[in-house]
Amino acid sequence: MAINLTQSPGDYNLVYGPNAVTLQNIGTLDRKYVLQIKRGNELIADIRQLPNTAGAAIFDIQNILQSFVKQSRGDIEDRANFTTSENETMYYQLHCGSELLSGGVNIDVVTTVRVAMGGTKPYYEIQWDSSDVTPILSKDEAATECTLVDQVASALTDMPVYTQSQFSVTGKGGFPPTMNVNTPIYNIKLTEDDNHTISYWNLFQPGQSGAPQIDTKQTVEAIEVMQFNGAQIISADVIQNTIPNGGGPNVAIGDGIVPQWPYYAVTFGSGPKNGSFTLSNMCTHYYVYPRAHSPITCTPGALSSFTATPLRVDIVDNNCLDYDHYEFSWTNSYGFRDYFLFTKKNQKKVSITRNNYFKEAADYASTSYQVDKYDRGTTTYSQLLKETYTATTDYLTDVEAAYLERLFTSPDTRVKIGDEWQPVAALSKSYTQKTYQKDQLFQYTINFELAHPIKSQRG
Repeated sequence: MAINLTQSPGDYNLVYGPNAVTLQNIGTLDRKYVLQIKRGNELIADIRQLPNTAGAAIFDIQNILQSFVKQSRGDIEDRANFTTSENETMYYQLHCGSELLSGGVNIDVVTTVRVAMGGTKPYYEIQWDSSDVTPILSKDEAATECTLVDQVASALTDMPVYTQSQFSVTGKGGFPPTMNVNTPIYNIKLTEDDNHTISYWNLFQPGQSGAPQIDTKQTVEAIEVMQFNGAQIISADVIQNTIPNGGGPNVAIGDGIVPQWPYYAVTFGSGPKNGSFTLSNMCTHYYVYPRAHSPITCTPGALSSFTATPLRVDIVDNNCLDYDHYEFSWTNSYGFRDYFLFTKKNQKKVSITRNNYFKEAADYASTSYQVDKYDRGTTTYSQLLKETYTATTDYLTDVEAAYLERLFTSPDTRVKIGDEWQPVAALSKSYTQKTYQKDQLFQYTINFELAHPIKSQRG
């Protein structure tokens, strides 16, 4: 009898949560169900299980998949242009069958390629609903077949969403012509010396009026960065998502190549200091948003309107009366990076653990008793130096506080100290949720230490 695969992870799933596989219909002469997980020609897992009381075999392969999904690359915060999702995602196929009495294996089902991403989901969510991060694109009915954005997606971020109208009274109310006061946006405040990245799911869902033309195959054909001085547009840069720019899968814009691993998601260096664009010294704020391909007869640059929620970056000055800023980067719920600037009181502390011993002043193995008054008595054989820090936010809104909760639980946190990004370990083992209703004006404080201790000599 042929084994039936009756339940499996979808084409795309998050690995920190259920990734269930169910096999049924084992033959009477077969010994066990067999589930093999392969990545290309590489066998990464071979699991065999006796039928349960219902005659089926149920597996949860999340722990296996987690071993093959990594944290973002260590230099992601500094990178310009695009970075693929080689670290944050992995691909695999399921080979399902049975173990014969002879000990051999018979494979009945081989699935299509599945993609796993290093994000988290609730314990009860069997399949990942990717609709929020997947835009819906279609073509118009005209001869030009322009690409229409029927539904704008979310980026792969936990950042809170605002509307343009919330910024219209700040003196920085300018926004791109394709947006209006009701357009949802992300917002972060950065100095001209800060880094930032934002990640996007690079696949789309075809709309009811039909899939876009053949050259439109990905969500992020290019990123547009539009700079403003107040309400005045200063510049608009378009950075193409191509292999020469670190992304892909296109080599040139309009190639129309279908995204495969590692191009299912892409990360863009969106900070003033990343080098993807040149920040004007007149810039008060700028917008970052992805655009899909559209025929050149439709729009200049052969690009659609924005396909994912735009990011607004407000440029703030380093207050000379304030503390040095600490910029934090951490793993968000999708497995990519989020950021926040800690601007208030910070403190550095170095703790020293010494391994000392006492050395006699005289050498009793010598020919005579002699003492050199410059020789040490108490001597340090080795010592361990740890740098610990305390950082404090400015006063927070409830929305910002909820966003920062992911920072406190992140397994991979990095802090920009001076001009260098450093991996750190959070020392705070718990946090107390704060809100304006119960705490009025409030701040968050985090304690952390550098992941690598300071090197020190022996005495």
